[in-house]
Amino acid sequence: MYGDLIEAARTACLANPDRAALIFEDGVVVSRARLWSAVESFAGYLETRIEAGDRVAIMMPNRTEFMVAWLAVVACRGVLVPLNPALRSYDASHILRDSGARIAVIDAAYEGLFRDLRDDCPALAELLVAADGEPDGLSGYAGTWSGQRPQEAAGDITNVYYTSGTTGPPKGCMLDHEYWLRFADLVTGLYGIAESDRLLCCLQFFYNDPPWQLLMSLMAGTSLVVMRRFSVSRYWDVVREHGVTVLFGIASTASGTSHN
Repeated sequence: MYGDLIEAARTACLANPDRAALIFEDGVVVSRARLWSAVESFAGYLETRIEAGDRVAIMMPNRTEFMVAWLAVVACRGVLVPLNPALRSYDASHILRDSGARIAVIDAAYEGLFRDLRDDCPALAELLVAADGEPDGLSGYAGTWSGQRPQEAAGDITNVYYTSGTTGPPKGCMLDHEYWLRFADLVTGLYGIAESDRLLCCLQFFYNDPPWQLLMSLMAGTSLVVMRRFSVSRYWDVVREHGVTVLFGIASTASGTSHN
């Protein structure tokens, strides 16, 4: 067994609490201490509502609360099911029904969609709507997390990503703690990621890349620079303005943008 991603994230955050965990292109900066405090608070709320293996759906743009929800759900041994914010009722309802999600954590922009879907998704018992005021948008759902991490928790499924590529509707792909930790460890070693580096996340958080980028940044002692949305015209400006040294992505992402 490779380890526990929650323990890895907690250790990294508490070891260097003042260092930025997330640096958004528009100036929002979230320290490791503030990130972990939000995780513990939201985990305290969820701990009384979900059991090991319960699915928690999330539909949210690139904001801190997405990562807070991911770590808090996993801390409570739940499974996060990310939904593309561009989904409409047919595809969203399929994922909610197929995953059996009991709780949905959503941005206020999607509240109407989810309320309309509740009749078709009988397992969905609670909607948690993030407020404004990043990174404290989930502070209305606060509690005191026990912090308990039994040894068997490291073998949990942590995420289910719905992906097509075959005939029929999207199917859920299950990821566990080992996936995230092996990925972060492999990339850190392969590319020599160090504290002096800064990584760029230009993808939407519902993809599986941003979580391992955050985890890797935490474990390597550096910060993750985040674009709210990918933009050809802003890409290299963000790289320059925030001192980004490491880029991950399809080659055409960087080569297809102007960097004069």
